[in-house]
Amino acid sequence: QSLTPITYDGGYIYTGFWNDEDRNANYVCLSVKDENAKETHEAKKAVWSYKNLGGFYWAGCVTVGDNVIFGCDDGTVYANKASKIVSLNKKTGKLTDTMPIVGDQRSSMTYYGGKLYFTTKAGYLYSVSLNSNGTFNDSSARRLSLGGASTSTPLIYNGRLYLGVQGNGFGPGYFKVINANNLSVIYSAQTKGYPQGRFLLSDAYIKDTGKVNIYITYNNNPGGITMFTDSANQTKAESQELFTPADGQRNYCISSIVCDENGTLFYKNDSGYIFAVHTKTKKVSFFKRIFNAIAEFFRKLFG
Repeated sequence: QSLTPITYDGGYIYTGFWNDEDRNANYVCLSVKDENAKETHEAKKAVWSYKNLGGFYWAGCVTVGDNVIFGCDDGTVYANKASKIVSLNKKTGKLTDTMPIVGDQRSSMTYYGGKLYFTTKAGYLYSVSLNSNGTFNDSSARRLSLGGASTSTPLIYNGRLYLGVQGNGFGPGYFKVINANNLSVIYSAQTKGYPQGRFLLSDAYIKDTGKVNIYITYNNNPGGITMFTDSANQTKAESQELFTPADGQRNYCISSIVCDENGTLFYKNDSGYIFAVHTKTKKVSFFKRIFNAIAEFFRKLFG
């Protein structure tokens, strides 16, 4: 199965496959060049492939310099056995380095400020510095127990990490804010379900509110969107239910949210519907501009 996000870099794409918990599967590099322009469904031959017992499930990679880095499943039916992350030469597939971890690695890699951040189903958040040659700086590696499984890709902003953690089964989960430098939990908040998709952050309103907005989905009914707001020194959660699907459109959800240039949020849930959630801020912004223009006029008129 093709279950891993696709990453593009310099004319090549990178993605992984999964067959079963304890079967081999490959991570591959493919050229985007169309070798046969007369055919529309020809099979592509991989530039290189990397085989792993257990394969790759949601393990999105990151390319840094000459290397591509991704995580592996642990090759067992369990979620907390020995696994690894790997760094390969992105052009040749030659192994650069590996680092041992615990559990199936099922988030995408986040790379920022010379560090990698990722989560595992064993319930750990990891950070590790990457050396300039693509090897892992093992002495810099840190690990935080999250208290539950996580397949959530860490989102980083202003030194703070945002991610989702599983609670009890498919019941309520958790939204966690974590210090990116020392991996200490700043605060945690319960959510309607396990947040498994990639979070979306907007700083469009920070000049007005001093806060960023973080939009998340969760793997439970009703399968809507929750919005958290956060600021640099905040230590308690602030949230609201931004969107709840109508009856007949409610279901579980592992979808990430994407946004267009107008602020419309797009996502899907297991009901089979795709949702477009529109912003209402255009009207507010228009009237605010009118008000500000009138106020400025009277300030100039009366000094």
